[in-house]
Amino acid sequence: MSARANSMATWQGLTRLARLGGRLVRPPLRVPYTATMLNHHSMPLQLQSYLVDRCLETRAADMEKDPQTVQEELEAIHPSVERVTERQPLGLDFSDAHASYRDVPTVELLRAAAIMKLAQYKFISVSGPKLFEYAQKVGGPVASLVNYATRKTFFEHFVGGEDMAQCKKRLDRMLRRGVIPILDYSVEFHVSDGASVTGDMERKYDHTAGVILKTIEDAASIGMPGFSCVKLTGVARFGLLERVSELLTARIPAKMLLDDEVYDGLDTDDLREELLRVEKRIDSLSMAAKTRGLPLLIDAEHFQVQPAIDALGLTMQLRYNTSERANVFNTIQTYRTAALDDYRASERLLSDAGVRFGVKAVRGAYLTYERRRAEELGYASPVFATLEATHASFDAVASALILDISRGRAAGVLATHNANSIQRACENVVLAGLPRDCPDLVFAQLFGMADSITVAVNNAGFRAAKYVPFGPLQDVMPYLTRRLEENRDMMSGASREVRLFMKELRQRDLLPRF
Repeated sequence: MSARANSMATWQGLTRLARLGGRLVRPPLRVPYTATMLNHHSMPLQLQSYLVDRCLETRAADMEKDPQTVQEELEAIHPSVERVTERQPLGLDFSDAHASYRDVPTVELLRAAAIMKLAQYKFISVSGPKLFEYAQKVGGPVASLVNYATRKTFFEHFVGGEDMAQCKKRLDRMLRRGVIPILDYSVEFHVSDGASVTGDMERKYDHTAGVILKTIEDAASIGMPGFSCVKLTGVARFGLLERVSELLTARIPAKMLLDDEVYDGLDTDDLREELLRVEKRIDSLSMAAKTRGLPLLIDAEHFQVQPAIDALGLTMQLRYNTSERANVFNTIQTYRTAALDDYRASERLLSDAGVRFGVKAVRGAYLTYERRRAEELGYASPVFATLEATHASFDAVASALILDISRGRAAGVLATHNANSIQRACENVVLAGLPRDCPDLVFAQLFGMADSITVAVNNAGFRAAKYVPFGPLQDVMPYLTRRLEENRDMMSGASREVRLFMKELRQRDLLPRF
């Protein structure tokens, strides 16, 4: 037995993965599902035909084509949606301003309208974070002033608070409306790629894991429904994750799980011990998620470290998910050209092991970085060239997920602010014969954004959630920076939200009616 395996056995005992052995270390399958594979499920044949066409004809291999060609092909499929669904009334109203903001204090509503409008300007989204960073270096009154201004504006709008106590009032309001919180201690560290871990960094990683663990236990102790969340760069060194990713992808096909071969591939005992500490942190969070009933979402991050994050997540899913319940969820970034292939490979791996696949689908938050890095290093961009192709990719993954939920093989979180994608997914839920409040599916939006969508989903009887980040101001700045960039890039959605703010303010007679 290797040193790593011996340490893990002593620390945790015989795990599910150890019992199953190497049988689960397998290449990702590229074979799509077929209608034959669906025959044992009591799903309407009309729906089977529709979902197979829609999910599988748009697989990631096809999406390597020119994005415009992909979009045209997908649009050619969409008329079948009209025939199959007959536009079933779902009760989704994304334009009801009063329903969305009736319990929001006027001061908060005015601030939200101003912030969402300001965030659309490139000067704010680009220069704001730079100004904050400069102020921290200068210190003194300059830092105090900038920190105060940031805290009272963007921080209070996009972040729940510095700790769970500060989040309580907002969480209570959310729960009263039936919206599920996704609790995220949104702290991440980006140590340079070549840096070695230090005792100070290890203490920070342990502290972050400890806060997340306490969040899970505190939420469970009061019976709060929802999810917990972890970002791997908050509990692991970026350079280590990058090295592990290189080891995983050096094989053809790439390895999908964290095992002894990966540990043995690391150059030094120090690196192996460092990785073992990371695995223990994630394992302790995953175990708590299962025992306390608050599932753990593992966030996706940069392309060059994502293989390590996926492998850690899948390894935890094999240990802690069951055939009946997903307690750990990986994240699929659907702006990635390989998104649907990655989804299929992961689902098949876990299905073969007899456990339910937990997955959160997002579009992705590192678009500018991924394109710039690919151009600088001279490799093909891992993300789609157009927003339309990304929308198509998200819809394909969402359709595949709903299909697998209906077969009892998956559970998922569809995290999107796109009303069209939500409409389409809700139609698929109804078509699949799933209840609107299906316990295995949640629609989620970010705190401080797209409240009208969250409320519409919830009011229509589907399960709605809000991703609530919290943490010290300085530590959540990377998260805030991405939110500003996202708000600028998704101008139409932000503009629609501002119009709804104005509509509600007029209903309160605070603005002139036209």
